Amino acid sequence: MLLTIRSLTKLFPGTRALDGVDFDLKAGEVHALLGENGAGKSTLIKCMTGAYRRDGGTVALEGAEIDPRSTVEAQDLGIGTVYQEVNLLPNLTVAQNLMFGREPRRLGLVHTRAMRAEARAMLRDYGLDLDVDRDLGSYPVAIQQIVAIARAVALSGKVLILDEPTASLDAAEVRMVFDVVRGLRDRGLGIVFVSHFLDQVYALSDRMTV
Repeated sequence: MLLTIRSLTKLFPGTRALDGVDFDLKAGEVHALLGENGAGKSTLIKCMTGAYRRDGGTVALEGAEIDPRSTVEAQDLGIGTVYQEVNLLPNLTVAQNLMFGREPRRLGLVHTRAMRAEARAMLRDYGLDLDVDRDLGSYPVAIQQIVAIARAVALSGKVLILDEPTASLDAAEVRMVFDVVRGLRDRGLGIVFVSHFLDQVYALSDRMTV
């Protein structure tokens, strides 16, 4: 078991948003998280990723209890998230987005040629051959999502949380993203898939929690 959550509780003024939630994620699986609007899916994700501090319960990653205090700390532990709205910078190039904050440097300056080469190598793992010098925003949303996934995996590499990633994609784009997700599952990542589209959940997921 890669990620284990036991009795997780989150309180807001006048509201018990999560009340003793249990959740498990195995390495090498896609685990769908389902529920109506307001059921607590986003709150659970934010507790996993350090955006919220939990009020009770435990979260363990690879058997060790964790308590991330920020999304950056969660990334450092190995938990990355990709949202419906691509949380990258459309006015920067693909290479700049992939390498933002960890650019290769030479003599204290960004080593642009090395950054481009590393970005191309990353994308080849996802079956993409892109012009990494083009602005990210010039590409279709599906490509932007795959770039966001590639960045999240590079930063984290253990748990990938996909929060409604296909909401604005057409059928062909959904298939493209799903092929990428299946490849990551086969590499041993644990993937949490949040979606309202039940046909997609059945097509992609190994297990489901409601």
